[in-house]
Amino acid sequence: MLFFGRTAFLPSDAGETFHTLALREGKKWEARVAKTLSNTIFNVFQLLADALAKSDPSRPAPITPAYLDELRHGALILLYRLLFVLYAEDRNLLPDESGPYAPYCLTKIRLEIAGRFMAGGSFPQSFVTFWPRLSSIFRAIAQGADDLGIPPYNGGLFDPATAPILSRAQLPDSVIAKVVFELSHQTEPSGSRDPKYINYRDLSVQQLGSVYERILEFGLRVGPDGAVEIDADDEARHESGSYYTPDELVGLIIERAVGPLVLERTAAFKAKAEQLASDKRAAPQRLAELAAVDPATAILSLKVCDPAMGSGHFLVSLVDWLADEVLGSMAEAAALVSFGDYVSPLAARIADIRGRILDEAKAHNWPIVEEQLDDRHVVRRMVLKRVVYGVDKNPMAVELAKVALWLHSFTVGAPLSFLDHHLRAGDSILGAFVRPTVEALKERGALFNLGQVTRVEQIASVMSEIEAITDNDITEVKVSKAKFGTVEDVTEPVAHLFSLLTAERLMGIFDAAPKREPDLRKLAGKSEKQIAKARKDHTAFERAAALQLVLEGACGDPLLIAAGKQRVAAPGMAEQLALLENAPPEQTSLFPSVNINDRRRVEADKIVDGARILEKKHGFLHWEIGFPNVWSNLLSVEPDGGFDAVIGNPPYVRQELLGDDVKRALKKSYDAFDGMADLYVYFYEQGLRLLRPGGRLSYVVTNKWLKAGYAEALRDIFVSKGWLEFVADFGHAKHFFPDADVFPSVITVRKPDAATTAPSDADICVIPREVVPKKGLTSAVAEATFPLPRAMFTKEAWVLEPKPVMELLEKIRRNGIPLVEYAGVKPYRGVLTGLNEAFLIDTAKRDELVRDDPSCADIIKPYLRGQDIDRCYAPWSGVWMIFARRGIDIDRYPAVQRHLEKYRRQLEPKPADWQPANEKDQWPGRKEGNYAWYEIQDTVDYWKLLEDSKIVYVDIAWTPSFCLDVHGRYVNNTAYFIPSGDPWLVSVLNAPIGWYYSWRRAQHGKDEALRYFNTFVESYPIPSLNSEQTEVIVDLVESIADCRRLVMDRRASIVDWLRHEFGLEKPSDTILGAERLDTTKFIDAVRGAIPRSRKLSVADIARLKQEHADTIEPARRAVNESFKFERRLSDLVNSAYGLTPEEIDLMWRTAPPRMPFTPTN
Repeated sequence: MLFFGRTAFLPSDAGETFHTLALREGKKWEARVAKTLSNTIFNVFQLLADALAKSDPSRPAPITPAYLDELRHGALILLYRLLFVLYAEDRNLLPDESGPYAPYCLTKIRLEIAGRFMAGGSFPQSFVTFWPRLSSIFRAIAQGADDLGIPPYNGGLFDPATAPILSRAQLPDSVIAKVVFELSHQTEPSGSRDPKYINYRDLSVQQLGSVYERILEFGLRVGPDGAVEIDADDEARHESGSYYTPDELVGLIIERAVGPLVLERTAAFKAKAEQLASDKRAAPQRLAELAAVDPATAILSLKVCDPAMGSGHFLVSLVDWLADEVLGSMAEAAALVSFGDYVSPLAARIADIRGRILDEAKAHNWPIVEEQLDDRHVVRRMVLKRVVYGVDKNPMAVELAKVALWLHSFTVGAPLSFLDHHLRAGDSILGAFVRPTVEALKERGALFNLGQVTRVEQIASVMSEIEAITDNDITEVKVSKAKFGTVEDVTEPVAHLFSLLTAERLMGIFDAAPKREPDLRKLAGKSEKQIAKARKDHTAFERAAALQLVLEGACGDPLLIAAGKQRVAAPGMAEQLALLENAPPEQTSLFPSVNINDRRRVEADKIVDGARILEKKHGFLHWEIGFPNVWSNLLSVEPDGGFDAVIGNPPYVRQELLGDDVKRALKKSYDAFDGMADLYVYFYEQGLRLLRPGGRLSYVVTNKWLKAGYAEALRDIFVSKGWLEFVADFGHAKHFFPDADVFPSVITVRKPDAATTAPSDADICVIPREVVPKKGLTSAVAEATFPLPRAMFTKEAWVLEPKPVMELLEKIRRNGIPLVEYAGVKPYRGVLTGLNEAFLIDTAKRDELVRDDPSCADIIKPYLRGQDIDRCYAPWSGVWMIFARRGIDIDRYPAVQRHLEKYRRQLEPKPADWQPANEKDQWPGRKEGNYAWYEIQDTVDYWKLLEDSKIVYVDIAWTPSFCLDVHGRYVNNTAYFIPSGDPWLVSVLNAPIGWYYSWRRAQHGKDEALRYFNTFVESYPIPSLNSEQTEVIVDLVESIADCRRLVMDRRASIVDWLRHEFGLEKPSDTILGAERLDTTKFIDAVRGAIPRSRKLSVADIARLKQEHADTIEPARRAVNESFKFERRLSDLVNSAYGLTPEEIDLMWRTAPPRMPFTPTN
C-alpha cells in the first residue's frame, strides 16, 4: 500500500508526492554510488594492472612501454567484463537467482567474499580459486552453456583474443577478492559504518559509463619499487577534454537534432494517409501504398552519429529515445488511417525476431522470461544495429561504449549485437575526404586507380546487409562479422593511403619544400645564416622528392607501401648509405656508388615509417571510407548522402595543447581555422560537413564561440553554410560540468536543403547561470526561448537578446565610431616580463638597488597592478618594474644584473633545439624567443607610450574600471592601456550604457567577468562629443576622481585607526567599505569584527561615533557627490548616442548585473 495507496499520490506540504520523493532520493543514491565507484575504479584498475604483470609468465624484463599498453588494455577489458556481469546479474539478465547457473554466478562469489571480509577474514596470496571461476563465467557468456541455461552472447568482449594476457595470467584470490569486494560495496571514508552492498540494478548505464570513462585517459608506469602503477598525471585527461554530459542536456540535444526528423516522417505519413482517404481504390491497395511511407520503418532508416562518443552516453540515450519514438509512431500511424486497419510492417518484423529468439531458447532449454522480449527490447536492438553511429579517438572508449550499449539493449536469449560496423576508433577531425584527396593525387601524378573508389562505393551494399541482419543467434553475429571483414578488405588499403597523405599534412613535407632544388655548390662566400637556410631548404626538397617517388609508383604500389606491406628501399640500402657518409673523403669505397634516387628511397622509407607512427598515434578517420554506406558518388563535387543528425559533446581541448603539427594539418583542411581556436571549433565545421542536406548538427560546447575573435570564421560558416535553428546559452552554469570550468551552450544548425525553405527566425534561449535549474531543464528552456531573425546573425560576435534589446545595441553601434578610428590609436597590453618574481619589486628593493647603483633608477619604473586600477582612480601601491627591455646593455646596471642573476635559471629562454629527455620534462626557464636571459620577455616596442597620459583598464573586469593615468606609470600584463588622455573615452566606457553594451558584446569569463580583448575595445563604438561640452566632461571626470580619491584615503584612514585603537588587524569587507555605513551600522560592524571576549564600552562607542563623523561621513558625502557627477556624465553619454527616454528605460529594465550605479544609487 506504500506505493499504490491513495496517500502515495497526494502531494505533501512541500508539494511532492511520495513517488516524486522516492525518485529524487533514488537519484541521490545513484549519484553517491557513482561518485564512490569513480574512486574505487581508479584503485581497482591499478591493482589489476600490477597483479596481471606479476602473474604473467611472458612479462618482459625490463617492462617496456608496449607491454604497459598491453597491461592497460588487459586490465580495462577485465574491468569491462566484470562490469557487464555485475550489471547483467543484478538486473536478472543472467539467471543468478535460481536455476543451474545460480551456484556458479558472480553474485555467489561476491557474497562469499563479503562474508569472509565482514567476519574479519582474509584471502591468501598463494591460492588461485576465484580466477578459474571468473574465467568459466566469461567463457560461458562468450560461447554459451546449455547446461547452465546461458545462450552464447559474446559480441567480442569475452573473446579470449580480445586480451590474450588474460589467458596467460592467473590472479591470486587476494587480488580478486579485493577487486570484487570494492566493486560491490560502498564504504564510508570514516569507516563509521559497515560497507553497503551495491546493487547495480539501481545504476543507469550512462552513470556506469561515466564512472569507467574517468580512467580511460590514464596510462601506466613502473614505480620506484618496480610495481606497475597509474600514471596519475591528469594532463592526458585535459588533452582529451572529455567530460560527462548531464542527462537533461543530452535530452535537449536529441530533441532539437533528431526530434524534427521524426516529426517530418510522421507528417509525411499523415499527408499520405489524408491523400489516400479520398482515393477510390480498394483499401488493401491503399494500405499497401501507405506502408511505403511507414514512419516507424522510416525512423529506423535514420543515421545519427556522435563523433566524440566517449562511453556512449549520447548513444545510449538516443537508443532509448528512438525506441520510444518508433513504438509511438506505430500506434499513431494506426490511429491516423480512416479507411482500414493499418498495421506497421515493422510489427511483423518484431514478432518474427521475438519468435525466432523464443524458438532458439526452447531448443536449448534456456530460461527465458517473455516479458524481457517485449517490443521495446526488440526495437532497441534494431535501432542499435541500424541507426546509431559513433567515433572516438580512444579505442578503449569505443569498447566501453559497446559495453554500455550492449547492457542497455540486452535481450535475453539473443547474442550481443555486432557493432564494429558503426562504432569506430579514430580521430574525427584529422582525416581525408575522397574527392580533394584524389585531386591532390592527380596533381602530383600519383599512381592511383580510381577503381579503388568504385569498389568502396560498391561495398556499401554489404554494409546495408550487415544492418539488416538481426543478430538473433551467434551464427548471425558471425555472419555480420565476416561481412564486415569483407568491407575492411576493400576500404583499408585506401584508408592507409589516405592516412599517408594526412600524415604528410601534419609533417608539412610538401609545404616546406622549395619549388627548385637549392644548389649547394654555390654557397662559397655566403654567410652562415644563408648556408644554414640553403641546407635546410635542400633537406626539405629531398624529403618532398622522396615522398613524390612513393606517390608516383616509382618504388612500388603506393597502396601496399602505405599499408606497410612493401618497403621502398632495398634491404641494407640504409646501412650502405650510412657507411658511405661516414667514410673518410680520401678513402675509396668498396661499395658501388649510390645514386640520388637510392638516397631518396631510404628517405622515403623514413617518411612512410613516420607517417605510420602518426597514423597509429592519431587514428586518422576518413569518414567516407570508414562508413561507405553513408555517402555515394564520392568523386563528385558534392557527394550524395551524409548523416541525418550529428550530436554530442565535443572534447574541450585548448588550442595550445593541439601542437604545431596538428594545427598545420587543420589549417589546410578547415575554413574555420584560427591559430587560437580550440578543438571544438573544428568539430563544428566537421559536423556540418558530415550531414546530408536537411540534416541537423547539435552539440553542447563552451559558449566562447559566440563572441571569440578566433571563432569569427566559424560563425560565418554557420551563417553561410547552415541554417541556424536554435541556440541556448547557460552562462557559467558550473553544475552541468563540475569537473570542468566551462560555459555550456547548445546550438542546432541545419544543413541547407534545396527542397526546403530556410526558416526566417531562430529560437534563442538565454538562462543566467544563477537560475539554470538542476532539474526541469526542458521546461525552463521552453519558457525562456524567444525568436530572433536569422538575418541578425553574421560573422560578428553574436548577441542573444530579444529584438528590442538588439535594436538598442545596433543603434549604439550605428551612432558610434570604432574607438580605434575615433581616437586614432589602438589598445596595448601591459608589459609581459616572463617572470614577475624577478622583474617586479617593492619600494624597499628598489631603494636598495638604487643605493648600490644610482644609474639603475633609469630602468626601474613605477607600475600599476591590475588590482590597483579602479573606476576613474588608480592609487599607486609603491611597486616597481625593472624594465630591462630588448637591447639593453645590462653591464651598465650592475646592481640590477646581480639581482637578476639570482633568477637566471628561471629566466633563461628555451633554446630552439631543446628536446626533453622524456615526455614530462619541462624547460625550467622562459619560453623560446629572441631575447637575452636578463631582458623582459616581450619586445614592448610601444614602451614610450606608457610614459604619456593614457587610459588604463583590466582585461578581466568585474565592473567598468577605466581610469585616466597622467603620471606615466607602467602596467604589467594584467592590465591594458589606450594611449590617449581623452576623458570622453573614459566617460563612455565607464557609463551604464557602456557596461550594458559590453555585457552583451564582450566575451564572458569565469563568474561572468567581462573580457576586454583588444579586438573588442578597438571596435567599441564611441559617440561624437559636442566640442562645447569638452570642458564639462573634463571637470566631471576630475571631480569623480577626486571623490574616489577621498573615499579611498578615508578607507585607509579608518582601517589604520581601527588597527591602532582596537587592535583590528583583519577588517571585514563591510568595514573596508565603511563609506556605505551609517553610524549604527559602523558600530555594529566593528562589534562583529573584534574578538567576542571584548565588549565595547560606552567610551568606545563614543569614540567610534566621533571617528565616523570625522572620517567616514566626509567619504559618505563624497560618494553622494560622485553619484551626481556619474549621473550627469551618463546623461551626456546617452544623449551623444541619441537615446530616447524609452530606450533609456529599456536599458534599466534589461540591465545586466553589476551596473556601475542604478537610477536610485
